[in-house]
This record gives sequence, structure tokens and C-alpha cells, in this order.
Amino acid sequence: MNKDIKEFFLNSTHITHRKYEAMRALCVEKIKAKDVAKRFGYSPFSINAMKRDFVNAIKNNQIDSRHFFVTKNPGRNPDADKAQLKVKIIRLRKQNYSILDIKSALQAEGNRVSHDYIDRVLSAEGFARLPKRTQIERKLQFSKIIKAPRSHSIDWNIDKGQLFHSERGIGILPFLPLLARLCVDQWIEFAEYPGTSELSSVQNVLSFIALKLAGHNRYSQDDLWAMDRGFGLFSGLNVLPKDGTLSSYSYRTDRHMNRRFLKAMFEQLKKLRLLSSQVNMDFTAIPHWGDASVLENNWSGKYGKRLKSVLSVLCQDPDTGIFCYSNAEIRHRNEAECVLEFVDFWKDGGRKPSCLIFDSKFTTYENLEKLDKDKIKFITLRRRSKKLLAELHKIPDEEWSSTKVEGPSRKHMRLKIHESEILLNKTTRYFRQIAVSGNGHEKEAFILTNDRKRTASQIIRQYGKRWNVEKGISEQIEFFHLNKLSSSIVVKVDFDLTMTIAAHNFYRVIAMDLAGFENETSGSLSSKFFDNGGQFKIENDSIIVEMKKKRHLQILMEAIKKYKNPLAGKKKN
Repeated sequence: MNKDIKEFFLNSTHITHRKYEAMRALCVEKIKAKDVAKRFGYSPFSINAMKRDFVNAIKNNQIDSRHFFVTKNPGRNPDADKAQLKVKIIRLRKQNYSILDIKSALQAEGNRVSHDYIDRVLSAEGFARLPKRTQIERKLQFSKIIKAPRSHSIDWNIDKGQLFHSERGIGILPFLPLLARLCVDQWIEFAEYPGTSELSSVQNVLSFIALKLAGHNRYSQDDLWAMDRGFGLFSGLNVLPKDGTLSSYSYRTDRHMNRRFLKAMFEQLKKLRLLSSQVNMDFTAIPHWGDASVLENNWSGKYGKRLKSVLSVLCQDPDTGIFCYSNAEIRHRNEAECVLEFVDFWKDGGRKPSCLIFDSKFTTYENLEKLDKDKIKFITLRRRSKKLLAELHKIPDEEWSSTKVEGPSRKHMRLKIHESEILLNKTTRYFRQIAVSGNGHEKEAFILTNDRKRTASQIIRQYGKRWNVEKGISEQIEFFHLNKLSSSIVVKVDFDLTMTIAAHNFYRVIAMDLAGFENETSGSLSSKFFDNGGQFKIENDSIIVEMKKKRHLQILMEAIKKYKNPLAGKKKN
């Protein structure tokens, strides 16, 4: 026995043990380097180099007892955790849950796993792929796994120090510095949106904005975000409210609240010089596909026919693409008065818009005269008729003039124009009419305006920018799912439209600071910058956010540096 113990110390096999015995023999027993090298199987050069490095490390306090003697920390064997994880994965698959559902359930319990790991476990156990299921079947299946937690304000003390993961909610967090700079919380308070016993009005409205920024099309699909802590953090909550809460909240809003919210947004954007005094105006029909719809029939350009829908008006700045006003409570009987209602909205701040641009069917000739009496410039089209075209064709060629107009791609078009002063039906004032030929259409266009200072070329160019509002509406339909109306209750639609244009404007404002991406659509910006996941951790006085790597992420980080410390001096709610 004594011989075995002696051999254990003299004939060391582990490299750390050998180094320790070699340094002890060299430094303590004062044995020569060549003898130490011969005893432990080193060359003399290796022993001298080892001593040199060892002495330097001792001088720099880089070596202590842990260098040779490893102390194990008490705790579970990692393999034991993996074994339990495999048992959970197998148990969930036996209940016919997909890899995505299994991953969501495990992450909700604090287990971070990848799709590949779950797939390897299931493949090793011989499980086949599941048959394709509908969204309803998946939602019912998922609801049996885990119940989403109740939404409440973040408890900064309880959540402090914990690491939270997010699939998509982390991506929209860079909008928070912008919202703080724009004072969006003040817009919400000024609007007097309702709160609840557990959630403030700011938390409720930010929940809607979070889903809009992420491009979610239906609030009923809460299985995509109901347990995502990243979305909750955006609104100062543990998680966002469930679909029933969001749906019932929008019924508690009214047009007066939405108008005050738009007014606060309008004033702030004007203050930051993001809005000019020229406005493009247009209608859009938001269709409803319910069987028992009581809505009026309106023309939908997207579908090329009249259908049951909510008629809405949208007003947009032609230069920045920002929407400054919306109203979804338009009926056929007050459709023509929208332009005057918008003027009243603008004049609440004590000023008037400098020029309104809209198409021929937007309002009546009588209202054009009212705008002229109010000294508000407008540019619109006159409705063509056979009689009007016949009179135009009688004009001699020498009375036409030629002008060059710059197009949207800086390409110039050579147009033929004829200017005249006309008196419209049911009006007492003369207006400037510019007949335009050679603009790519089969028939001539008739532009009506009361602006006599700008040249015909400038008027035509300005009206051409009106197509920007149609581009913006198309963008809202595609990314913000404006055409997926889930209710025929107009007050709910008006609130949803208000949140939609707010989200649209946030994308437009932040795009101005993304060099080279100023003209990208919201959908493209979301894909490149904001559709992202990651993790975050709450510290004493800060929140540390780690996002997944993306090619354009550095550009986004540079852009939001100008919003650094926007909440300085403010307390966390």
C-alpha cells in the first residue's frame, strides 16, 4: 500500500500534476534543471522556460493555488439537465405538438433550446413529422401546453438580474428612444385614452403600437406574442395584454380621443419641422368581409369594385411621407365636407395649410369656393365630360404652349398646356384651369387651382406628388394590413387606423436617420432592421439589451445615437 501511494506522487500522469512536481523539485528541493528534466520527462530547455514563465506569473499575481488544484463548484450535473429536457421534449411530442410549439413551451419555462436540438432529439427517438394543421388547431393545441401570464407592470425588483429571451419583441425596442424624443406618452395623456385598474393608458396604447411596429395583422393571433417578454418591455409590462383585452379596449375609445391624439402628434411633428404646410388628401376603403355587415358600399381601388367597407380619409405631407390626419368615420352624406373638417383641424393651432392637393371627386365645387374665400390654396382635377373635351379640341394649336416638367425620377417630360380662367357651376368665383396634354394618358387632364403665383410647370409637378399618398396607403395595406378589417364597428376601426398611421410615421421619422434607406418602405425597413430577436437583462439603473447579429444593425445603432439618454431626468413608470 505504501509503495502504491509513493508511486502516485513520484510517477504523475496528469500534466498539471507533473508541472507542479517539476516546479517543486526545482524551486523547493533545489534540484538541477537537467535532473528534473530527466525525472519528469522534459528537456532542460522546457524546464528553464517553464520556470521563467512561472516566476513571471507569480510576480504579476497571475497564479494561485487554483492553477494546480481545481475546486469543483457544487451543483447539478449538466447531463442531468439535458436528460430532463429530453424527457420534456418527448412528452410534448407524444401529445402531437410541433417543434415550434415545443420550443415556445420550453422557453416559457426558462429552458433555452434551438430548433435543431429539438429536431435531433425527436429524430433519435424515431418520431415522424406531424401532419399540417390549421391556425385554429395549433392555437387550441398550444393553449393546452401553458397558459400565458397575466399582463401587469414590470416589477423592477423581482425581475432585476434575470435574463429574458425574445423571438421578435427585441427588434422594435430601438423605437423607444424615438418615442421618448417625440413625447408620445404626452400624446396619449392629452388624448385622454382610458386606463384600467392594472394598466395605464400609456401601457395600453403602447401595446397596440408595439404590434403595429412588428407588422402583426390580427390581435387574435396572440400565440405569436402573448408570452414574449420583449414586446412586454416595450410597453413597460411583463407581457402584452391578451387579444380579448386589446379587443375590448378599442371599444372604449371614441373619435374625440383619436382626434386629440392626432392633434398632439401633428403639433409635435410640426415643431420638429417634419411637416410642411402642403398636404395630399385621399380616401381609402377598408373592406369588411363579414356576412352581416351594415357598412356602406365604397369603391376599392385594390379590388377594382365597390364593396362593404369603412371609408377613411388620409392626409399626408408630400415631401416626408408622414401622415398628419386620418378619420375612419366618413359616411356618404359627409364625404364632401372632409376637406373643411381637416382645415378646422389644422386651424386649431392658429394657422392655415398653404396648399391642399386632392383628386376630382374629393369634394364639391361649392367647397372649393369656400377654400378660396378662406384664402387656402388648392390643386385638384376637374371632372372630364364629353362637352368639356369637345370645347378643348376647338382651341387652335397656336393658343397652346409647351412646358417642361420634371418627373419623379428627375426625367423631364415635354407637355402641351392651355391656361384659362373659368367659372364653375354653383360658384361665383373664377378659378385657374390648366389643360394638360401629352402626359401619357389618352385624354387630356384639367387641373383646377386658385394658386396664380406658381407657374403651370410647378402646379403640375406639385399635383404629381399626390401619388405619394396612394403609395403610402398601399404601404399601409401591405405591411400594416389595413385591409384586414376584423370588425364593422367604426369606432374600433378609427382607433386602429390612428395607431396604424402613428406606427407608419415612426418608421418614416427613423428612416430619415438611416443613411441610404430614407425611401425604403416600412416593410423593407422592418425586414432589414427591426425583425429581430435577442435577450435583455434588467440591472439596477439600466436595461442591457443584446440583439441577434444582422447586416444592417450597425447602421441602426449609429442612427439612434442622436436619441441618447432621451429619458434623462425621468423616472421609470
